[in-house]
Amino acid sequence: MVKKILITIVVLILIVVIGFICKDIVETNTYADDDRFIKISDQLIGGYYLNIVYDKETKVEYAFYGKGGLQVLVDAEGNPLLYKEGE
Repeated sequence: MVKKILITIVVLILIVVIGFICKDIVETNTYADDDRFIKISDQLIGGYYLNIVYDKETKVEYAFYGKGGLQVLVDAEGNPLLYKEGE
């Protein structure tokens, strides 16, 4: 019985360690054949991912949320946010 408990604990610890190691794996440019849009960041909000991307040609930044919501990001004056290298 003790052996089964120890094996269960070891398996659970391994699952947690593997999950921690894999949390920073980044998926990049998997949806664009021409790599026009580049992912800047992503985060989990309310069960959906919020991805911030920019267009390589125009440098305009977009937010892609959930199952298809796409929004141009704008500054306080309503102008589109432009991606700056090195940010």
